Amino acid sequence: MDITIHKILDDGKFEEEANATGGAWGGTYVDDQFHKMLETIIGKDCFEEFKKEYISDYMEIRRNLEIGKRSFSTNSRTFQFKIPPSLKIKCKDAKNCSFEKLLENSDFKDHLACKNENLNLGLDAVKDLFSIVCNGIVNCVEKLVQKNDISTILMVGGFSESSFLQETMMEKFPFPKYNIVIPSDAGLAVLKGAVLFGHNPKAITSRKAKYTYGVETYTKFKPGVHPDSKNVVIKESDKEYCSHIFSKHITKGDTLKIDEAQESQVYSPIQEDQRSIQFKIYTSTSKDPKYVDEEGCRYLASLKIDIPVSTEETERQVLVNFMFGNTEIKVEAARVKTPQDKKCEALKYFEEDRDDNKQYAFHV
Repeated sequence: MDITIHKILDDGKFEEEANATGGAWGGTYVDDQFHKMLETIIGKDCFEEFKKEYISDYMEIRRNLEIGKRSFSTNSRTFQFKIPPSLKIKCKDAKNCSFEKLLENSDFKDHLACKNENLNLGLDAVKDLFSIVCNGIVNCVEKLVQKNDISTILMVGGFSESSFLQETMMEKFPFPKYNIVIPSDAGLAVLKGAVLFGHNPKAITSRKAKYTYGVETYTKFKPGVHPDSKNVVIKESDKEYCSHIFSKHITKGDTLKIDEAQESQVYSPIQEDQRSIQFKIYTSTSKDPKYVDEEGCRYLASLKIDIPVSTEETERQVLVNFMFGNTEIKVEAARVKTPQDKKCEALKYFEEDRDDNKQYAFHV
């Protein structure tokens, strides 16, 4: 379950006001608990074999469960869904025992009852299960409401069609103080939104940075400030550098205007005979990482740019900036003297390919 905040602008476009947050509170949590219940009753191996041998019947269980989740409300008196005959046959073949007998011998005998092809679940047990999910959603939304000026709550996604969740949300966030909007076919709203966004990608004008972004670089080594383990001596110049520096370009939580370059940084090669600079791009869950090998840092991609051999320092300096598009991050690198000769990388996940330090740079 993802929860985020958007502000509607005067021109009908949107600004993202907060990073997406949430937890494992979606309808899949309810599904998982029901599946674990069946695994416990008939045995995990038996249930796995059933799913493989009777795929259509297993999908029917999922469909019946989905219907039950949506119709179950705070006023419901029962929760019932059908068990296909094939599941009972599988129990007889694999366990030499009826499904009803396995149920009687399980920990769920006081909460479940099987009559013919119907499995009836105890009302209190089902409400407890739904409450775990719904309370998690309500608590998360409540924290956001307390910190932000929110008047409208839009519920989309399959679990938004759950009557139990809708009633819980309306009780906690009553009208007219809050306007809860649930579109028809809420389960399809996310898909429809993606299609609309594809036709009008400029509809969202800014986003919040989910991570801190930067590049790996070197800086002049300072004893007592930098750890000795990161002290690298460049033989050609006999200069000492600190390696694995996280040169930050974007801080987690920053507002990122779409297609606008963020803070630029200038880098210089660390060796006189260096003919290229390779920038290794990292993210971090921390707002102020110091080194790229800290916990929470992750390598994304690399960008290599050629540089000339020259005695003039500015001829060899490279300007790097990050630009956020609609669904991707672009990193541009260009020589300061010839900014028109850009190298650009749309960030995707690549295998890290480390080179020797002849392709590194230090932060100017």
